[in-house]
Amino acid sequence: MSEKTVGLLSCLLSVALIYSLRDVPANPRLFPLALLILLGTTGIALFLRKKPGGGFALGKSFLSLLYYGLFIAYIFLVPVIGFPASTAIFLAIAIAALKYRRPFYVTVAITVATAFCLQYFFSGFFGLPLP
Repeated sequence: MSEKTVGLLSCLLSVALIYSLRDVPANPRLFPLALLILLGTTGIALFLRKKPGGGFALGKSFLSLLYYGLFIAYIFLVPVIGFPASTAIFLAIAIAALKYRRPFYVTVAITVATAFCLQYFFSGFFGLPLP
């Protein structure tokens, strides 16, 4: 799969999911909207990137598709199991996929602390309700 194809697919996916947020009230929509804008922006950047070769190696392509799959699963899991739990799961899988060489308890501590810090930052500091 070429970089342009992955970039175009991620941009189209973000536009479709942004459109699906149209009926959600403004405050709860802010965080998913920010994530989807980031996904669309990186998709556009990947589509417009000028790199000779124009394709992924098999291992890197699988890792890229894994991250896109994780991101899509994250978007669907946040309303179901909540922000802190889905964020911790997403970060743990992403850290494991990056082959972070630390003990398991360090990875768990990082993911849980990050999830709860983000929860506090958005809910407490900005006063934005998260799912």
